[in-house]
Formats: sequence, structure tokens, C-alpha cells
Amino acid sequence: MKDVIFVLVAFALGVFFGYSGWIPDAVDCSRLSSIVLLVLMTQVGLGFGSGESFDMLRRDFRWEWLLLPFATVGGTLVAAAAVGVFWALGSVADALAVGSGLGYYSLSSLLITQLKSLVSSPEMAVQLGIVALLANVARELIAIVCAPFFAKVSPLSPISAAGCSSCDISLPVIARWSGEGMVPLSILHGVVLDMSVPVLVTFFCSF
Repeated sequence: MKDVIFVLVAFALGVFFGYSGWIPDAVDCSRLSSIVLLVLMTQVGLGFGSGESFDMLRRDFRWEWLLLPFATVGGTLVAAAAVGVFWALGSVADALAVGSGLGYYSLSSLLITQLKSLVSSPEMAVQLGIVALLANVARELIAIVCAPFFAKVSPLSPISAAGCSSCDISLPVIARWSGEGMVPLSILHGVVLDMSVPVLVTFFCSF
């Protein structure tokens, strides 16, 4: 919960400083966002490679576990496309780009803002980035709060609902309600989705 609050506060501060005009013209914000994006991707790799999660996956990995992240991606994209049909803000492709964040709000919102600015107006790109941030933050909060109810349907449900956060922030909640035995699968699920976000978002933002 604290991480979500910090992200929202940082976003609000960015809006404030950007609107106030206090940022010097010499600062290239588009270049800065590219640097931040590279740092984020590096941090994801470092966190996974240096933590206990990697050793756990090597020890307990089963190929059938890959079915769950694929099902999560497929279900999310189908739902996003359905929303996109009735969405006034953008196209179905835009809705799919937002859905492709898979709960990774910090990376997806930055990627969408940057990539959509190449094919549409800066205002539209910023709006879509904000929607991606809020939608994916909401996904994480819903996954955490509703985990007890999801677990009654299936122990896999809290993992799928958590999206990318199933390997970090949502992991303690998943372990509690789905069982400790689901922890390795939950970690693999989150890692696969983490790697999928840049690919999927880039693809749907190209339309």
C-alpha cells in the first residue's frame, strides 16, 4: 500500500512542477523519461537475478506453470478490448495498451506516454498514460483487498488478479490466502508478466 501511495504522490508532484513552469527549458523531459525507463528495466533485472526468487524458480520450476501467465494475459486483453469498444477516450488499441500494463503501473504509464506521443498528440499521450497509471494501480489494490474472495473461487485467482505484482507486493497476501505452496508459481507468474509488459505495450501503442 505504501508503494502505491508513494507512486501517486510522485505523480502529483510531477504534475505540479510541470504545470508550474519551474522546470528549466534546458531540461529535456522526454530524454529524462527514457533514462528513467532504462533504470526501471535494469532494476527489474537486478532485483530478480539477485534475489531468492530466481533460485526458488530454478529449483521448483514446472513447464505447466506457464499456462497461468498466458491465461492472465489473454483474459486481460479480452477484457480490455471489450472496454475499448465502448471507450470514448481512445480506440480499442489504446484500451489494449492500457490493459497490457498488467498491473505494472510505473513502467506501463511511462511507456505509453512516451510511445503514444510518437503516433498521436502529446495531450492524448499524456491522457492515456494517466489512465494506464490509475487503471493498473486500481488493479493492484483490488487484487490485494479482494484476495480472500478470489481465493474461494480458486487458489490461482488471487495470483492472476494481481498481475505483475504477484511476484512482489501482492506475494504475502497470495501466500496467506492461496497457500505457501503457490509462492513459486506466483513468482514465476509475476516475472513472466513483467517481461511481457514492454513487448505488449510497445505493440499496441504502434497503432
